[in-house]
Amino acid sequence: MAKGFAKNNPLDRLSGAGMPADRDMPEKNVMLPAPEQQEPEKENLPAGRRRVGRPKTKDVKNTCRNINVAVPVTLLDKWEDVKIVHGSNLTAYITRLIGKDMDANYEHYKKIADSLKNL
Repeated sequence: MAKGFAKNNPLDRLSGAGMPADRDMPEKNVMLPAPEQQEPEKENLPAGRRRVGRPKTKDVKNTCRNINVAVPVTLLDKWEDVKIVHGSNLTAYITRLIGKDMDANYEHYKKIADSLKNL
């Protein structure tokens, strides 16, 4: 005996399709369209609301790239003691350290990298 799927057409459950009169499925199986969620505009936040997270200090979309760095716990414990000096901005502190090291040692690192590529 062939089973008829005409009464159980999933297209009937799409939003705006409505329930056909000859259908004997209960209403609890009808899929309703998801309500549209609107996010508040960043510029028009109410006076009492604040943005979540650290404030952006520069245009990071075009000039920076996020990476994950594992930092030993002992160094993070020391960071907790001195972070007020650097404005509690670990990213800026690490970026300054890397920049200072690259300025001092870039040519040396470049020579080593080139010699390793030629092996």
